[in-house]
Amino acid sequence: MRDRVSYNIQVDDGIAPPEELR
Repeated sequence: MRDRVSYNIQVDDGIAPPEELR
C-alpha cells in the first residue's frame, strides 16, 4: 500500500511515472 501511495503522489506531481518508480 505504501508503494501505491508513493506512486500516486509522484504521478500527481508529474515527477516520474509508476514504471520509473518500480
